[in-house]
Amino acid sequence: MPKLYFGVVGTGEIADFTARAISQAGNARLSSVASRRYTSTKEFAREHGIPNDYPDWRSLVEAQDSHAIYVASPTTSRKEICLAALANHKHLLCEKPFLNTASVDKIAARAQPEGLTFMDATHFTH
Repeated sequence: MPKLYFGVVGTGEIADFTARAISQAGNARLSSVASRRYTSTKEFAREHGIPNDYPDWRSLVEAQDSHAIYVASPTTSRKEICLAALANHKHLLCEKPFLNTASVDKIAARAQPEGLTFMDATHFTH
């Protein structure tokens, strides 16, 4: 089975948890990471054995080293990152919460006609 290569946007606790889960999947690999602070990006890449680190999320979503983007950014930037990832033909796995229902609807409407997957990475129910 071919490998699915993931880029990770964000380096917080939830991103760490999900990166570990992706690493344990037999058909998935972590390929790249970016965050708001490049020092955090480099440390996260080192800890998880991620070969490519980027100084910003735009560089990551434009790069050709991933098929899917896991978005664990702050809520206020999530929609912009998701739409940019879709524009670069990347599948999405996104943390909640989203800013509002309209943002989720816009992301889903953009993904569907392109045949791209958009999934919520909910870990916990409240």
